[in-house]
Amino acid sequence: MKITGFPLLCLLLAACGSEQPEPDGPLGPGAVARDASTLIWLVVEDLGSEYLSPYGYEGGETPHLERLAAGGVVFTDHVSACTGVNGSLASLLTGRYAQNHGVGSLTHRGQHALAESQTSLARVLHEAGWRTLAMVSTPQLAADLAGLDQGFDRWVGPGLHEGARRSAEQVVLGAGPDLRQALAADEPLFALIYLSDPADLKGKAGAAAVPFLEPYLGPFRSTQPLLAAALDRVREDPEGGAADLEKALRRGRGTPAHSALQRAKYDGAVSLVDAALGELLGWLEEAGRLERATLVVTATRGPRLQPTSPGSPAFSPELVRTPLIVRFPGGRPQARVSSLVRSIDLAPSLAESLGMTWPSADGSSWLPMLEGAVDVSGALAFCESAELDQRAVFDERFSVE
Repeated sequence: MKITGFPLLCLLLAACGSEQPEPDGPLGPGAVARDASTLIWLVVEDLGSEYLSPYGYEGGETPHLERLAAGGVVFTDHVSACTGVNGSLASLLTGRYAQNHGVGSLTHRGQHALAESQTSLARVLHEAGWRTLAMVSTPQLAADLAGLDQGFDRWVGPGLHEGARRSAEQVVLGAGPDLRQALAADEPLFALIYLSDPADLKGKAGAAAVPFLEPYLGPFRSTQPLLAAALDRVREDPEGGAADLEKALRRGRGTPAHSALQRAKYDGAVSLVDAALGELLGWLEEAGRLERATLVVTATRGPRLQPTSPGSPAFSPELVRTPLIVRFPGGRPQARVSSLVRSIDLAPSLAESLGMTWPSADGSSWLPMLEGAVDVSGALAFCESAELDQRAVFDERFSVE
């Protein structure tokens, strides 16, 4: 279906409340197990699909993510509900659009906290007898500020007074005692882990970026002597060489060389997330829980690696179309799903896969689509700005702001 001209937005708005068409025959990859006793949900800030190997990226080092994708379902057209971190995470947890759950930018008073009247996946699972834990990396998700801790037995993260993000290693290892104890207990467990390493590219390149510096910046050696000298120093003194690189390129923001440095730092940050995922997978295996676990990797939003300029789209595909990888118990089904799915559909889908009744929400479960009962072609998705004052609508091929 292709629509052009003025009637487009009217038709899109009308279609948002319409029922999905019935399929002509079997469509999905297979049945989803309903017996998971563990749900591990890894949410990453500024994680882009186009920079991950399961989506065709040839750079980076993400062996654990590749392992997860090989045994699960990779959604190739997943749209976030909000470009703001808090609003997007609230939509993931509640299955509601930001305008309906009310969590927006921290700069807008009265819009930043999730109300008790909203229902999150954590509350549904907690009331069903699950143990619920959350480990987050960023101060703006502090429990007393964001209100996203509802339904969690324990919410661990930096307070707003701390100011700085925690690294993936700090989050996962800091949560290790609680999480490993919960994994060893004979009770169902939901753990939310929120990491933000790919969103923190300021300052010098860290150790994780070192393997990527030469591949990205080597082509500039012949034209930029200071850069070449810094790369040479990296071999002997990674910390000092990285500092020299930042000095050599700090005035060149937006240039090809500076963009290459940012890509190296980004790949390094993603490798840290992957290492954290590997740690979690190891703990699940040690506890004997992996085969009855559902594991989810997704993002609150994608990255903006290039500087924005006046007139740049507020809802660029890189920012809004985010990864979603789900491994169900037993590693079945395994598939690549190209149909558009929305981040507000994830909580209802997970609840259904765990045998829970989900309250009324904007999102709906895509399990029937996976299992061949529903065709979701022609679906539409909305994304809202952090301030809740701009919106865009997407289908599988186009968007309108």
